[in-house]
This record gives sequence, structure tokens and C-alpha cells, in this order.
Amino acid sequence: MRKYAIHFKGLSKTFFILLKKRPFHLLMNFFLAVIKWCLPGLQLYFYLLHHDKIVEFIKLIYISAITSISDFIPITLSGLGVRESAGVYLLKKLSVSNDLAMSFYIIYISLFYILALVLYLITNLNKNLKEE
Repeated sequence: MRKYAIHFKGLSKTFFILLKKRPFHLLMNFFLAVIKWCLPGLQLYFYLLHHDKIVEFIKLIYISAITSISDFIPITLSGLGVRESAGVYLLKKLSVSNDLAMSFYIIYISLFYILALVLYLITNLNKNLKEE
């Protein structure tokens, strides 16, 4: 482990500078992370509510946070399928059927990729218009 210590040199200094001089940035980062976990939980809550399945909202936020962290597990290309399988497994523990959970994650990932494609096309069209 000592051979990697050189890569972390100055990390604590940078952290304390951020803590002293930019506490607003750290607080904003924290709140944005919480929002990032709450929005999919809210979507899942309304999706399950639409299908007459009532689950506590806080549990859905926990599931959303765990599934977003599971994206970092490098098993598949870009973590594809890891989030969905973790979400289906955790929702099964809350007595949500597998097909209902999987349909949510298919819709969720499809909308995510469609939004990414639209944003990509908008930025490329904008670049092409500026070049002409």
C-alpha cells in the first residue's frame, strides 16, 4: 500500500482547503447527490402506485441509492444490467413482482438513453450550425 501513497499526496490538504474555503460547494454537491437518488425513487414510487402497489417512499430511495452505487461494479460494459438486476432483487424483497420491477427498469433505462441521444443530437446540430 505504501507504493500508492505518492498518488494520494496532498489529498488531505485539498480536502481541508475545500472544507474551509468552499463549504458551499461541498454542501451543494451533497444536496445534488440526494436529489439524484430521490428522483428515481419518486419515479419508482409513482410507477408502483399506478400499479396499485404501495411501498414506503424512503425504502425506494434506499433502493435507488443502492442501485446507482451498483453501477460502479465493473462486471458488464458500462454496468449495463447490474443496476437493473440489483433493483429487481431489492424490490422482490419488498414483495414487488419481478415483471413489474423489470418493466420499470426497462422503461427507466430506455428513457435515459433516449434523453442522452436527444441531447447528443442537439449539441451536434448546434456545433454544425455554428461552423456554417
